[in-house]
Amino acid sequence: MTDATCLSTSVSHISMMQRPFGAPRIHMDEGAAGGAPAGGGGVAAPAAPAAMPESFSSVAEAARFLTAERSRKDQAGGTAPAGNEHTPDPAADPGATGDPELPVEGNAAPGENPAPGEGEDIDPANQPPIERPKSWAKEDQADWDGLPRSLQEKIAARETTREKAIRTSQNDAAEKLKGLTAKEQAAEQARASYEQNARNALEILAREQQRDFADIKTVDDVTKLAQTDPLRYIQWQAHQTQLAAIKNTVDAADKRKADETANEWKAFRLAENAKAIEHIPDLGDKAKAPKLMEKAVSLLKDVGFTPEDLGKYDGGEKLSLFDHRVQRLLFDAIRYRDLQSARTAAVTKPVPQVQRPGVKQPTGNANSERIQALTSKFHNSGSLKDAAALLAAQRRSSSRRAG
Repeated sequence: MTDATCLSTSVSHISMMQRPFGAPRIHMDEGAAGGAPAGGGGVAAPAAPAAMPESFSSVAEAARFLTAERSRKDQAGGTAPAGNEHTPDPAADPGATGDPELPVEGNAAPGENPAPGEGEDIDPANQPPIERPKSWAKEDQADWDGLPRSLQEKIAARETTREKAIRTSQNDAAEKLKGLTAKEQAAEQARASYEQNARNALEILAREQQRDFADIKTVDDVTKLAQTDPLRYIQWQAHQTQLAAIKNTVDAADKRKADETANEWKAFRLAENAKAIEHIPDLGDKAKAPKLMEKAVSLLKDVGFTPEDLGKYDGGEKLSLFDHRVQRLLFDAIRYRDLQSARTAAVTKPVPQVQRPGVKQPTGNANSERIQALTSKFHNSGSLKDAAALLAAQRRSSSRRAG
């Protein structure tokens, strides 16, 4: 038997051993390793065959070894007799086949998946880029792209862990807040129910007072009752004690409600004053604000508000937009805005040319001069009266031109 025959026989006795991740390990039969069996008459090859390892780490490594042996035998001119070819029994060795060819490197056998780390390495240039973490600003994109990929992976993993922890804490806080809100609502409902029951009880006790003890109104009546009817006096005294306790509860509820209303009104005033300063900067000036407030109070008095009314509204009493005084203020503001618009729209016309005496001037010149004079006067005074006169003159001039 030639060395090529021995090599073919050895390859045909390959057994598959399952590796982790499903990749096969090739193990050569020790009895088939080497040349001819002991005592056989095999023909020696011109060159000693390479030492065959007991096992291969991959199918590709076994294929390379087999290809090298074939190349060496072909160069030496050695061939294996056809009659001595060993045919394996597929039933006895499911991992063996009659074809000595093995898969080449980079291609897995049919139905097999290559193990991780085997085959060609992934080119870093072909790997998908790692997305910049949300905690990094857009301006930091260039710095992120300049980091090594290994560092990007570490930073991205750390940011993912941190964001997950933040979301978890936020969800926990939201759940706790929901629980607190529900408890607060339940407590508020219970308190409101208790206060309402106290008010109802106070009304009942007041009616009983009028029914059972209507004749007791002064201290002398109480003294007389104690002397003449001790049992009824004890009943009256117990009723008064109960009445006082319930009244204290109702008074405390009223005070709490009044305090809450006062605090809400104070917060409302502060917020609205801040918004007013945004539109009226002079209100934020300590020197100008008092004068503006005096003028505002004077205007309110002119439209019909009394000092008592202003005091109530300053304390939080509501004021309707349908109040006739509020409507007067609104429509005065509308007229002022119209006049301001007319002032902005007014265009100064050129002065007419000087004409010789005795020459009759066109009628339109007098109107133009009057409008020009009223415009100048309004610009200097800024009063509503001058603005109204200017607006009337402009309308008359427009109607004459239209006629």
